[in-house]
Amino acid sequence: MVEAVGHEGVPVQAGLLDDGRPVSRRRVAFRDCDAFGILYNTRFLDYVMDTRFDHLIDHHGMDFLSHHYAGGGMFVIVSHQVSYFEPARAHEDVLVSTATIHVDAGSMLVEGAMTGADGRRLKFHQWTRLRVLDPKTGRASAITDDEIADLRRTMPDGDPVDPGDHDGRLAAILASMRR
Repeated sequence: MVEAVGHEGVPVQAGLLDDGRPVSRRRVAFRDCDAFGILYNTRFLDYVMDTRFDHLIDHHGMDFLSHHYAGGGMFVIVSHQVSYFEPARAHEDVLVSTATIHVDAGSMLVEGAMTGADGRRLKFHQWTRLRVLDPKTGRASAITDDEIADLRRTMPDGDPVDPGDHDGRLAAILASMRR
């Protein structure tokens, strides 16, 4: 298995996390776990989405909240597709990677994954679809061509991901982790 170094100097397995996407180490907090010390399923989503917003600010200089307060369109979550593979446990160090994998004038698709600290065991995978809304009217809106270009610069290197093939993407990730 080939080792690579992700952002923050975190060693990760080549394949899933070596395509330029940010990777952050997180420690699972006991308060986010059940009595047996296992991370609640809903908290996986929180860990990935919180990390995504950190990645946008820290690695890409994008702060959607400031953009919204300045009168720009806002992205709202309309759906999640999630897959759970193994538990994350209290006080365990995990790696969280995130990336925008598709963007157009009215929507965005974000991919997130959580692995063990060595990057070899997939614990959780998600796709989150977001739509653009006009904050004044609450109705569907669109972002500008310049904003689309900015978001596309945050996308990982390599082959584009088919935004309609979640199962195919997940199969490719799992295959890359077995190498």
